[in-house]
Amino acid sequence: MKRVITGEKDGRSYFAHVGEVEAIASHGFVMRLAWGQDGLPMALPTTAETPEHDGELWPPADGVRMTHIVFLPDDEAAEDEGGALDALMAEGDGMHQTETLDIGWVIEGELGLELDDGSVQWLTAGDLIVQNGTRHKWRNRSGQPAVGGFVTLGAQRR
Repeated sequence: MKRVITGEKDGRSYFAHVGEVEAIASHGFVMRLAWGQDGLPMALPTTAETPEHDGELWPPADGVRMTHIVFLPDDEAAEDEGGALDALMAEGDGMHQTETLDIGWVIEGELGLELDDGSVQWLTAGDLIVQNGTRHKWRNRSGQPAVGGFVTLGAQRR
């Protein structure tokens, strides 16, 4: 996946960064951290040439991340444990919770968003999600990978 970030020098716009985004495979997900910013609100123009975040997948309370995620089918995801999401998936069943507000959209395929009461909403390409810091897990029963994009805002729980 290509990442393009614009910047500004001497009052003129330019391409500050053009490059590939590294994939992280873990627990049935192939994630790409496309962009992030810590220390909101930010001042424009950002430096753009270097990351303005700590490299963590999840932002601090005053940060934001943009990720691209491929969700493997449920039967493949069960075989793909370990890696960057171990701490998040400690319960072992895929149910997890983050200190974030996740605004997402399904780009391709079908995804199920399951809550801890067992209810599931099935989403297809073009559908939007606001995952409000609640316990949840992702389901993909289609047999094909599904793709989603997320803007994740750091938050503090009341």
